[in-house]
Amino acid sequence: MASERAIRIIYVTETGTARDVGEFIGREAGRYALTASVEDVAGVEPASLATDSRVTVWVVATTGQGEMPTRIRPLWRLLLRKSLPRNALAGHSFAVFALGDSGYRLYNAAGRKLFKRLSQLGAYPVIPRGEGDDQHPHGLDGALHPWLDLLWEHLLLRHPLPPGHTVLTRQELGCPPPRYQLELLPRDAPCASPTERDAVRGAALRIADLGSAKVVSNARLTALDHWQDVRHIELALDPPAAYVPGDVINILPSNTPAMVDAFAELLNLDLDAVVSIEAAPDAPPASTPLAGLVVSLRDLFTHVIDITASPRRYFFELAPWLASDDREVERLTEFASPGGQDELYDYNYRDARWPVEVFTDFPSLRPPLHYLLDMLPLIQPRAYSISSPPDASPATTASITLAVVSYTTKIKTPRHGLASACLAQAEQGARLPVFVSRGAISLPPPQLPMVLVGPGTGIAPFMAFLAARADAHAAAGTTPDLPDMLFFGNRDPAADNLYSAQLAAWEAAGYITVFYAWSRPVSGVPKAYVQDRMREPEPAAALWHLLSSAAGVVYICGSAKKMPGAVKDALVDVATSAGGLARPDAEAWLKSLVKSRRLLEDTWM
Repeated sequence: MASERAIRIIYVTETGTARDVGEFIGREAGRYALTASVEDVAGVEPASLATDSRVTVWVVATTGQGEMPTRIRPLWRLLLRKSLPRNALAGHSFAVFALGDSGYRLYNAAGRKLFKRLSQLGAYPVIPRGEGDDQHPHGLDGALHPWLDLLWEHLLLRHPLPPGHTVLTRQELGCPPPRYQLELLPRDAPCASPTERDAVRGAALRIADLGSAKVVSNARLTALDHWQDVRHIELALDPPAAYVPGDVINILPSNTPAMVDAFAELLNLDLDAVVSIEAAPDAPPASTPLAGLVVSLRDLFTHVIDITASPRRYFFELAPWLASDDREVERLTEFASPGGQDELYDYNYRDARWPVEVFTDFPSLRPPLHYLLDMLPLIQPRAYSISSPPDASPATTASITLAVVSYTTKIKTPRHGLASACLAQAEQGARLPVFVSRGAISLPPPQLPMVLVGPGTGIAPFMAFLAARADAHAAAGTTPDLPDMLFFGNRDPAADNLYSAQLAAWEAAGYITVFYAWSRPVSGVPKAYVQDRMREPEPAAALWHLLSSAAGVVYICGSAKKMPGAVKDALVDVATSAGGLARPDAEAWLKSLVKSRRLLEDTWM
C-alpha cells in the first residue's frame, strides 16, 4: 500500500498498555497532518509488512519472563523462519517503542527481539529503538515523549507539512469523538445474562477459552492478628481445564459493591438503568469491544469497567473537554500537556489515585456515560500461580495462594488490590470467570532434584511441584535419592508460616528438606532472609552437591525487586565457599545455570 502522509501503528499488547500508547501516537499524528491506522498485531497480514510503504510504528509490551505477548506469537514464529531471505522485509520502514519495567531481568526483551529480527530481515529502522520503563519517575512517558519527538522529526522530513499547515496544538486538534453511543432502555429490558456478559468480557480481552470456577473453600493461612491476610482458595473448574504444575490461573475479578455504590453516588448514576452499548459511527471495531452489550449500569461498573485503576493518559486527554469550571479546565489542560507531565505524575501516578478521587477533586468533571467508557479501562485478568497439582486430565480443581493487597499512601484512603479484595470476600459457591495459561516455570524430570527459593506467596507454584512429586513417590512407595531443597521465608513463624503442616509431613517422609528464614521474628528465632540461609555451611554444601553433582535445577519465585538478585549473589557465594571456585569462575558457573535453563525465575513486581 502506498499512501501519502500516512503511518501505520501496530500494537503488541498483553494488558492494554501498548494499545493505549499506540492509540495516543495515532491521535498525536493528527497534529502533524498525518493519518494513522492503529492495528492489533493479531489482525496483521504478514505479507503486508513487505508491501506496505508506510512507516510502521511498533508498540511492543513484554510479558512473563521476557516473552512475546500471546497475540504476536503466530507472526513471530513466521518471522523466525530460517528460510526467510535477508531481504524479506526490505520494503519495511519501521520504528519500535518497547514497554517494560527495569525491575525485571529481561526488561523490554520483546521489543528488543522484534527490532533485531526486523533489521535482520532487511527492514529499515527510521529512528533508534525507544524503551519505556515503568520505574522511570514519569513512568513510560519519561522515554516516550523524547522518542516521539525524534519520530515526528523524521516523519516531517519524509512528509513535509502541506503548504499553509502548521503543527497543531492538542487544543486546536479538538476533543476526540466518543467511541461508543449508548441508548437508555426501559428498566425492565432484558439484559445480558452473567454468562453472556462474561462472554463479551472474554471477547473484549481476546480470551479464547474463558471458563468458570466455583469457590469451594476460602481459608486464611496467616494469624488473625497478623497485618497480612494470606489465603488458600480452592476452586472447582467448569469446564475442566488442562494444566501442569507451574501453570497459572487467570481470574477476572469484580469491583466490590461498596466501591460501585460510592462511584455511582459521586457521578449521580442510576445503577438500575439499562443501556444498549453500540459503536459510534466511524469508530474502529477494535476500539469498541463492548458493542452489542445490553447491561444495567450496576453490572457494567461491577463486572466490566475497572473503577479502581489509576486513570491513564486518555482520561486526562479527554478531561479538559468534559469539565465546565474554568480553573479546573486550566489545570486539567496542563495535566494533558507535555510540559505538565511532572505535575500529573505527582498528582496521579505516584500514589495510583482512583478515578473517584479525581472526580472528587474536579467537581465539574462529570463525563457523559459514552465518554466514561472511553476514560476507564476494562477490568483485566489477574494471574495467580496454581498451588495444586492437577487431580485429573483435564483437571477439575485448582487452588491459589493469595496475599490480600492493602496499603496506604499520602492520599490516606486505604488502597486495596481489585482482585485480592474481590477474592478475599468470595464466599463458598461464588463463581468467577477464569482461564488457565502456561506459566513461566515447569516441573523438571523426576530424576532431577530441585532447589526451590520461594519467600512469601512465592511458595505457591512450589506447593504444586512438591505435591506432584510427593504423590508420585507415595504411589510408587519410593523416596528420592536426594530430597528437594526448599528455602521459604516470611516474617514470623507464629504469624505467617504458610503450609507448615504439609511441609513438615513431606519433610518427615524424606521428600524435601526445608530451610526457614524469618525476617521479623518476635518469637526468639534468629532473623534471616532466604539468601542468608543458603550461605550457611550445611545448606551451602548440600546446595553445591545438588547443583554440581546431581544436575539439579534452581527455581526462584516471588517479588522481582531485590530478592532474585540477592539469591543469585548467594549462589555465587555458595560456589566459592562450598565449591572452592574463584569468584570469576563462580560467576561464570551461575551464568551457565541460566543459559542451560537450570536457573529459572517466576517473579512479579
